[in-house]
Amino acid sequence: MLSDAGLEVVGPATTPEDALDFALRAALDAAVLDVRLRDDAVFPVAKVLQVRRVPFMFLTGVWSAVLPVEFETIPLLAKPFRRQALQQGVWQLLAGPRA
Repeated sequence: MLSDAGLEVVGPATTPEDALDFALRAALDAAVLDVRLRDDAVFPVAKVLQVRRVPFMFLTGVWSAVLPVEFETIPLLAKPFRRQALQQGVWQLLAGPRA
């Protein structure tokens, strides 16, 4: 979906450990995080991205009320979503100020 928009994709990370490794080590311009990976929340990964000032957004199939207060201003795209909505969300991350 993102490659179709001319974006280079790093990943995917299918476990929280993989996602944390990407967040700590990869050169990232932006990130898209599914709120749940293998039944674990990705909030530790989101915290690392904030420290690194990497803009990110969440994808989720659950209500936004489950997001911790510290992430309430982070863009959230609900599943199911349209390809165009995801692409537009990432382009906005890339164009906006750093997290």
